Amino acid sequence: MKSVRHLVLAVCFLYGNIGLAGALLQTSSGAEAERAETALVLKIAAYSRQHAIVKAALTLPVNVDDAEDHKDSMGAPTALFWAAHEGSAKIVRLLAAAGANVNLPNRGPARCIPTIHGSTIPPRTGHLGEIGYTPLFAAAVRGHLAAVKALVTLGANVNGANEHVERLGAPAYAGYTPLHGAVLGGKEEVVAFLLEQDADIGSMTPDKKTPVRLAREEGRTSIADLLRAKANELMGLD
Repeated sequence: MKSVRHLVLAVCFLYGNIGLAGALLQTSSGAEAERAETALVLKIAAYSRQHAIVKAALTLPVNVDDAEDHKDSMGAPTALFWAAHEGSAKIVRLLAAAGANVNLPNRGPARCIPTIHGSTIPPRTGHLGEIGYTPLFAAAVRGHLAAVKALVTLGANVNGANEHVERLGAPAYAGYTPLHGAVLGGKEEVVAFLLEQDADIGSMTPDKKTPVRLAREEGRTSIADLLRAKANELMGLD
């Protein structure tokens, strides 16, 4: 029943019926519950790349950095994390303008997501949507260049490493930077952009892998060449 409620709210937002959405939210058990409902709709909309719903939801009281683990639906990732993960630079900018923290890592598991069309789908995450990952890593590893550029412009730390969340154990890529992520994904354009933004080519993962070593291990020959050329430039050897 609760997921149906979320879908009704999302449809209200989608068609601009903010009055009805507000009335539905006021039937919840108080201001905090209302904010939590709106935050969940915001996450669904960000994941689904529904800019209009995000924009409408932001007109109501909401914690844009909500990271509660909604066990019946989306899990802990914030709306901005989902926007970065799905490559929506437009929604990333919209959420940041509303005060979302572009450097806030995901601190809990992703779950199944109710869509505005009524179906429930598992997150398209692979290794993503997992604990400790930064929004910039999520965008970089998937090659979402526009989202990467938006995040960096908005103040995302190009050398910010994924967290190790003790209570849940280390995620697959704890300690990896966005540059490591772009290398892993084989996203050469993202690698080039991050290097232009002074990403640290000497940064090491917990298992002592620099981006160039990782590129070699992953068979990313052209990316390894790009990284070596940058290293030579920094050392004055070009």
